[in-house]
Amino acid sequence: MHPLVAASIRQRAAAAEPASNRRAHRTGQRGNPSTPPSDDASPRSGPADVNQRGRVTAEVAIQTLAVAVDQLRHDDPRDWPTWIALVPHAHALLDNATQPLTTSGLDDLAFTMEKVARALLWQGAEQGCADLVEHTLDRTARLGPDRRSVLQLRFLRANVMLLAGSAAGAESQLREVLDLQEQLLSPQHPDALTTRHFIARAVAVAGRHAEAEELFREVLADRRGQLGENHPDTLITRQFVAREMAAQGRAVEAEREFREVLAARETTLGGDHLNTLATRHLLAKTIAEQGRTAEAARVLRELLAARLRLLGPDHIDTRATEDLLHRLPDPDPGSDG
Repeated sequence: MHPLVAASIRQRAAAAEPASNRRAHRTGQRGNPSTPPSDDASPRSGPADVNQRGRVTAEVAIQTLAVAVDQLRHDDPRDWPTWIALVPHAHALLDNATQPLTTSGLDDLAFTMEKVARALLWQGAEQGCADLVEHTLDRTARLGPDRRSVLQLRFLRANVMLLAGSAAGAESQLREVLDLQEQLLSPQHPDALTTRHFIARAVAVAGRHAEAEELFREVLADRRGQLGENHPDTLITRQFVAREMAAQGRAVEAEREFREVLAARETTLGGDHLNTLATRHLLAKTIAEQGRTAEAARVLRELLAARLRLLGPDHIDTRATEDLLHRLPDPDPGSDG
């Protein structure tokens, strides 16, 4: 564990120790250093005291990690090195701190681990995300299957499956998660809406594009009603509606929708936000599909420069833009300038 984290844990654990224990320790240290304290003066530590100290230390360690996590953004590449640095501490906590925890402490741990795993997924580290999710689910198993924190972890597991191309398996797991979320929370809870969005994504990956578009439009209507037209989650679903339009050959409609989403994202998120860059990539692809190759190439070259600057050459998004640019046919000099 990092020395600063360890020092913080020790300080906060000492502060949490009962005052009577601290007085007893001080009493045992007084007098002649060569004379051991009498049995009556020395503090006695039974199993309950040991368990209490272990629980306090574990809870402080979890709180320390949670504070560090809450200062970071999963969608900001500048924070990604810090997220990576926290991963060994996360696994160490799972290995060493779960046994003495109460149910509430385990729940807090699961929520914190879900945030770390989600940040790994944003970085394209699917295997690291999957490993942390499975480790957390194993070490927090006594929470049961229907805690919100556990459902969020199971959602992430299904998301990793979807990214790996296992649409059927991901859809099945997501529908199980959604059923429990709707019972535990509500059908309109943000967690449930996010799961519905990803069920639609799984349906799209399976090639059922008309069904996927319908599902996305249902989520979009609910998100517009709850969050407003330009909320980031609403814009995510709008973008996927446009993707399904394009997948069904309606490129002109899709391009119009992508341009509207791009304008909204540039205003609300900024030009360098990863979601904004994703929209630019999809817009370029749709432009290319309409035969405007030179225009698409210009958009992609600008996008590639931005992704190289923000993400580096090895990120999956950078490679996707580079690949699409290389696959463009040579433009007809008279087609689109």
